[in-house]
Amino acid sequence: MGVIIGGSYYHRTEDRYHAQFNQYSLYQGVVTGSSDIFSALHIPSFITPNFPRLGKYWGSGELRNRDAELWTADRSYYQFSPLHGIQIQYIGTRGAEVQGANLNGSFQNTGLQFPVYNQVNQLKQSFRVFNTVNVQGEDKLWNSPWRPS
Repeated sequence: MGVIIGGSYYHRTEDRYHAQFNQYSLYQGVVTGSSDIFSALHIPSFITPNFPRLGKYWGSGELRNRDAELWTADRSYYQFSPLHGIQIQYIGTRGAEVQGANLNGSFQNTGLQFPVYNQVNQLKQSFRVFNTVNVQGEDKLWNSPWRPS
């Protein structure tokens, strides 16, 4: 009887501190959901396909952290005679990821006379499980020197 147990562990951390996040757009204007802060979105008439004149539409300071982990495990083999064996493989994967972000910025290509500030706070968590089972049998019909191995 042989038992093979393998495992792996993966961990990744990503951290952005005081990064700059910018979005450029053809559009001018801003829609906020408030009638007090409104400038209809439109594409200016002086834009051409050869020179689109992208304007900085939204810019913010970015604080973001991401943490990811992954685990996995493996197989066993049992040979109950020289001619017969069975192999069972189990691959179980568990993974988790958490991400948090804080974006503080403003819309800049609005056409309004005053700035439109925006703050986004985001938290995302995910967990995944993936299980695979594989069973294989090996039977050799005869034991002689010229049999295939």
